[in-house]
Amino acid sequence: HEWLHAVCKHLRKLLPEMAPRDVVRVILAFGEFYTKRKTHTLLFNDYETYTQLFQALPVEAATAKTLLPLMRSYRRMGISHEPFVRAACNRVVSGEVELAPAELSELVRLHGELKIKAPRLFAYVAEVLDLRFAYFSEDQ
Repeated sequence: HEWLHAVCKHLRKLLPEMAPRDVVRVILAFGEFYTKRKTHTLLFNDYETYTQLFQALPVEAATAKTLLPLMRSYRRMGISHEPFVRAACNRVVSGEVELAPAELSELVRLHGELKIKAPRLFAYVAEVLDLRFAYFSEDQ
């Protein structure tokens, strides 16, 4: 792991100059260091680098395409940087980022695994899923 620690050290130096798109790519690349048996933990951990990556990532980088992969990586990295998670989820609630119902339910599941309470997100998801099944009556 010496080589990976050296890469992380160099990455922390380059981080201020990196574009948000590149930061997303690096986070997602680190997020893929897991085995098929243990998909919730990574094979390599560098808490300092992972935390700095999420601190350097602007919330605008969380789009409909990148939000869930970023959240999965966040969970696998085992870091605690809730401001990014809350800001990204506020983008979902405000309508800036549109997710399909299945993606919304996965986002709620990830929040449960991370033990993060987001009442606005939970209420929004409940409303969206309730509207999805509005055409069923209680008799059916």
